[in-house]
Amino acid sequence: MNNPVVVDQNLTQLLKVDEERGRQLLSDGIKGNISFFIMNTKSSQFQLLTLGQLQQIQSAHPEKTRIYLEDFQMTIFNGKVGNAAHSQFCNFSDLWTNSDYLQEINPLDKEVLIPGDEHYASELDIANITQRALINQKVAEKGFKEQAQNYLKLNYPKLSKSAVSRIIAIINPDCRKGGGRPKID
Repeated sequence: MNNPVVVDQNLTQLLKVDEERGRQLLSDGIKGNISFFIMNTKSSQFQLLTLGQLQQIQSAHPEKTRIYLEDFQMTIFNGKVGNAAHSQFCNFSDLWTNSDYLQEINPLDKEVLIPGDEHYASELDIANITQRALINQKVAEKGFKEQAQNYLKLNYPKLSKSAVSRIIAIINPDCRKGGGRPKID
C-alpha cells in the first residue's frame, strides 16, 4: 500500500513516555484522534495503521506483536494453510505520527528538531530516512550508491545534485577511496 503522507518523527524520538502514557496515546489513535503509521519493511513506505492493528498493538503493549500489513494471502505448506501476507513485529516504539498533533499535547524539548525549527537539518533527516529505507531493503554495499540515487530521485525529486551527492557520501557504507563515508574507528 503506497502512502504519500509525510511523517515527521518516530514516537520514541519525540517523547519520553512511560508505558501508561504510551497506552493513552494508542487509545487516542483507536478513538480516531491521532493517526499512527508504521514503516512497512517490505515496501519501505509509511503505512497508516487500521483500528484493528492499533488494538492489537495496545493489547500487547509494551511487548511486540505481529501485525499483518497486507490482505490475507493463503498458502499451503506441509499440508497446513497459512497466511503469506507481509507481517511485522512491532510495538508503540515502532510507530510514527505527525508531530503537529504531539506538539499540542506534549511540548517538545529542544533536543528534538522538527521541520520549521531554525536548527532543523532537512538533508540530515532525508539521509536518515534514506539509509533506513535502503537497509530495510537489504541493499548490498556494492549497489548502495546507485540504489540511494534512485531512492532519492524517486522520493525527493526537488533535491539538487549537490545535495544528493552530500547525502550519499554520508550514508554510503562503501568506505573505499572511490566514494562513501570515511571509515569509523
